[in-house]
Amino acid sequence: LLEQEREQIQAQSEALAIHAAAVYLASRNLAQDKLRFDPEISHDDEILDATIDLLVKQRLAAVETEEVKDGHFVYTLEPDWAAILERLRTAADEAGPEVAEWFQEGIRFIDEAFLARPEHPGKQDPNNSHQE
Repeated sequence: LLEQEREQIQAQSEALAIHAAAVYLASRNLAQDKLRFDPEISHDDEILDATIDLLVKQRLAAVETEEVKDGHFVYTLEPDWAAILERLRTAADEAGPEVAEWFQEGIRFIDEAFLARPEHPGKQDPNNSHQE
């Protein structure tokens, strides 16, 4: 029973870290076209390391490397928002009411920012007669 409780706490702690990282990346992604990180900037380096450990290793994001000059690389992170939301929804379902609401706020933010927008903004939706 104690081992099961420890595993549950560890899983929730990991989900909370994923939540925090996802909300940060979503906010940063809204301000920038791409999530680019330059390890020569200490803040970027720390975030990149943490994100790779937290999201990339769990296949919740991919990272691409680009050499911008000899020996200087920048990294572009591509979160899998749908997979992140699925992980957060599972965590919300398993959490107590207060924590679940906190997860739900992040889920709504990410969903509205990255998954609720139409795939082809220039195309008309045949089911929506109000589009021009």
